[in-house]
Amino acid sequence: MIICCIYCMLLNWKTISGCSLKWVTIYAIPNLWKTQNTNQKINQNLNTHNMKIKIILLSILICVSAIAYGQTKKRPNKKIPKAKTTIPVIKVEKYPAPPRSTVLLANPGNSKGMMSPPPMVEAPKQISLYFTNGEMLTARRVSELNKLDFKTIRKFKADNKYTPEFEEVEFSAFLERLLNESPNLEELDLQNCNLKVIPRISTPNGNLKSIYLSYNNLTALPDGLELIPNLEKLVLDNNQLSGLPKSITKLKKLKRIALDINQFNRFPEELFSIPSLEILTLYKNDLKSLPDQFNLLPNLTTLGIQYTNLSTLPPSISTLSKLNSISLNGNQFAEFPADVASLKGLTQVDFSNNPIDKKLFLQSLDAIKWRGLFSLYDLKLTKSEYEAVKAKLKLIDVYH
Repeated sequence: MIICCIYCMLLNWKTISGCSLKWVTIYAIPNLWKTQNTNQKINQNLNTHNMKIKIILLSILICVSAIAYGQTKKRPNKKIPKAKTTIPVIKVEKYPAPPRSTVLLANPGNSKGMMSPPPMVEAPKQISLYFTNGEMLTARRVSELNKLDFKTIRKFKADNKYTPEFEEVEFSAFLERLLNESPNLEELDLQNCNLKVIPRISTPNGNLKSIYLSYNNLTALPDGLELIPNLEKLVLDNNQLSGLPKSITKLKKLKRIALDINQFNRFPEELFSIPSLEILTLYKNDLKSLPDQFNLLPNLTTLGIQYTNLSTLPPSISTLSKLNSISLNGNQFAEFPADVASLKGLTQVDFSNNPIDKKLFLQSLDAIKWRGLFSLYDLKLTKSEYEAVKAKLKLIDVYH
């Protein structure tokens, strides 16, 4: 652009200077003999044209200087390098696979939400003992425990004896000693041990508070339960039990008993003699009906009687003022039980998967006096019918 300006200036200069010289040579000189006034005018015109020429020359000089200065400092014609982005390579260290240990996996259930006993798989080949002094011992063979002082055992856990190291006869003899020679034993965990019989209890133990016997093949409980009067937890789910011994009525401090997935075809009425019970579960037993004696369990807070083929509940259920959770799903109820609707202390109710009569069910909801979570899955209600349920139960969280 600067070059173009200079070129135009030069052209103008040539034109102006040419005209000036022509004017001077042709017009001004031949007329020098004119009068003095005329000469003065000529001189003024010449001075004006000379001034213009000087200005043009000065402009050219400035432009040339600027061009020369610019050439001394040329901008480097370098391309700006693109920023290189490098993706860090993460080295994945390969560690040796851990030894394959073994657990019993719980089966999540079938399409109807009903649980089934988990398949037996290999389990860790050891038993664990915890002592009163805080130490712990693990063993793979019962023979390793011959010199054990049973009086120092506080907790015993067998992680499944499906291994050649565990001889059944040796283990039974060891278990009998454990039950009768361990006065400081507080917790006994014999889950997943494929046990068919528990040895008789013949020695009192006032410290034993928890017994876990889930996932075995027990058809009966051992004699002598009355000798562990301070027992609080008795977990017996996934066995082959069909009844309870009378000695269980002596467990006046028992707070929790789990009898899920057994062979009960009637409610074990021996439990009504244990008023301390707080948690009672009988999931998936073919009970069909319940005795009207629940007023004898005033401390009950959780009642699990799902999938037990119940269609009605006894009136004494309404006396369970401390009950906060009840599971009634998977039964044969046509409407929501009025004796449950009146329990103001409830905070969680599962009434899913029942063959309800829609009209009766909607009417029965008017009697509900509790507030909390209400599960209503698989009731075959339409979207508008669920909306009607929610409209009736504005202060209750309905899940469907």
